[in-house]
Amino acid sequence: MAANSSNQRNRFFVFVLASAFVALALYLLLHFEPQLRVYLSARITSPAVQSSLIRIPQLILSSALAFLGVRALNSVTFDFVFRIRRGYEAPALVRNIF
Repeated sequence: MAANSSNQRNRFFVFVLASAFVALALYLLLHFEPQLRVYLSARITSPAVQSSLIRIPQLILSSALAFLGVRALNSVTFDFVFRIRRGYEAPALVRNIF
């Protein structure tokens, strides 16, 4: 029983740490975007390449943050609320459809 509680605590800590890391990276990318554009304009002449070099990491970080948000919503909905209301764990089919 203690190993299960410790495993859940470790998974929660890793989830929070990953979410914070992705959110911080996205914030820093958005915060330093003007300086990054100036830096890239001095080195790359094509504006399309400059824009894509900034947009691609933004899209990757935004999608990672969205993925982590959906995982958090799934965990809250099915691990906490469903178990409290019904008294047992949600069926795997319901979780997978979500």
